[in-house]
Amino acid sequence: MGTAEFGGATFSGTAWFDGATFSGTAWFDGATFSGTAWFDGATFSGDARFDEASGLETAELTGVRVAPVAAYVRRVWPPCWRVEVTADGWQTLRVVAAGGRRRSGGGRRSGAGRLT
Repeated sequence: MGTAEFGGATFSGTAWFDGATFSGTAWFDGATFSGTAWFDGATFSGDARFDEASGLETAELTGVRVAPVAAYVRRVWPPCWRVEVTADGWQTLRVVAAGGRRRSGGGRRSGAGRLT
């Protein structure tokens, strides 16, 4: 998938992005998720923007792969997601539950709006 623009979109039920390959820009700026967002096995290799996206505290992120950051790539993840580097230099995402504990099967993230 090249550029995927979901800025300001409202996902009123379950949103399925399982296995999606975001090779260009993935824009979810201001998107609202009222159901679970499934990104299991998704790959991000370009820009990824989740500025002010809401409802991603219950996202499923198992097996998400994020390419190492190139000089021109900008990524902003939701504050409830944490980026973790894997042994091969790629990254994965985890959801951080309230209180900073990693949720089993999901992901976590380091500060709100932080570029990685």
